[in-house]
Amino acid sequence: MRKDSRREKCNPIKGNRPQFPRRKVLPSHANQNHHQAYPLLSGNVDQRRPHATKGEIPLDISFGNFDFQDLKSVGQRGGGMRELASLLRQARRKVAGHKTLLHSRAGIQMRNRDLLQDAAQRVVGIKVKNDPQRLAKSIAKRKNKKRQSAKRWAKRVKQIEDSVENVVKDRTNAKNVYRMRKEASKKEKIKRREAIKAVKSNSGGTKKGKKPTKGNDSRKSPSGRGRKK
Repeated sequence: MRKDSRREKCNPIKGNRPQFPRRKVLPSHANQNHHQAYPLLSGNVDQRRPHATKGEIPLDISFGNFDFQDLKSVGQRGGGMRELASLLRQARRKVAGHKTLLHSRAGIQMRNRDLLQDAAQRVVGIKVKNDPQRLAKSIAKRKNKKRQSAKRWAKRVKQIEDSVENVVKDRTNAKNVYRMRKEASKKEKIKRREAIKAVKSNSGGTKKGKKPTKGNDSRKSPSGRGRKK
């Protein structure tokens, strides 16, 4: 079997050390040729790939934070009752202001500018809540929904309370039945004991005669038949 020098233990007395294969150190010009042949493996990032030409995607793209309004609005709920009430007040004030602007040409132009701005926001996809009628309908709908949910919740609470009361009643009835059965069984046991005692007392009046002893035996033994007194 071939002896492996790498497995030999180091003996400080003999001074022998295992000889491991050393790594080859390439000269400087060899390293340069290696980086030129394999630019992707080299540490220099600028030499990996030349600058992107037309129609080619460059590698040195830095991404930032983008704010997408469409994705942000997904999953969000509408405003609450207070927000809708404030929007309704603002919309009513805006309608009243537009009515006052109809008396002059500059006021009409300002009103048209506001309406065009609202229309442009709607086209882009922004929800513009400035219609008093729609806001009033949404508020009434929310109130009705809240009343219905309150009724359903009260009904549910009443059902739970009734079920709890029924469970308590059933448990109390079960406890009472168990207690009555236990008392009845105790009474039956007492009656049985009294009956047994009465039977024993009645049978104890007629005492049984004692067994005759050997000396008082009236019968004569067969050996004493011929004897005289």
